[in-house]
Amino acid sequence: MNVTHIMPVEDPILGSFSCEAICYRTEVENNHSFPIRIVWFQFFIEQDGEWCGYNVKNRVLREEDFEAWYTEGDPLDSGWLLPGAVAACDPNWHGGSRDCFPTVKWSFLAVDKKGNTYFNETVVDKECVKYVNKQINL
Repeated sequence: MNVTHIMPVEDPILGSFSCEAICYRTEVENNHSFPIRIVWFQFFIEQDGEWCGYNVKNRVLREEDFEAWYTEGDPLDSGWLLPGAVAACDPNWHGGSRDCFPTVKWSFLAVDKKGNTYFNETVVDKECVKYVNKQINL
C-alpha cells in the first residue's frame, strides 16, 4: 500500500477541529492485486528523538475509524480497499501552528483475506499543509 500526504482538496475549515491546526489530505492507495483492509492506524509525533503516538480519540485507531474518516476518494467495499483504489481523509489534521511544525507521521497496518499483513508509514511534509485557525463559539 502507498500512503501519501498532499495539499487538501476540500476546504480545511470543514474539518472536525476547533483550534489552530495543520491540515492536509492523506491518501491510502491499495497498490496490490487483491483487496486489503486497514485494521490499525496511528498518528505519531517526534519528541526528543522518539515517536509518540497520539490521536483525538486517545485510543488505538481501528478499521471502524478508518471507514469513518477515510470517506473521500474511492469507496470501501464492506471495509475492503479494492485493488487500485484510493481512500482519503480530507482534511486530515493535527494541532499546530505556522510557527511550530513538528515532525509527524501516519502509520497504517493492513491485512488481506489470507491474513498477510502490510505496513506503511509516511512523514507529513511541511510543503503539503495549510494552516487554519478555527474557533467555534458554543
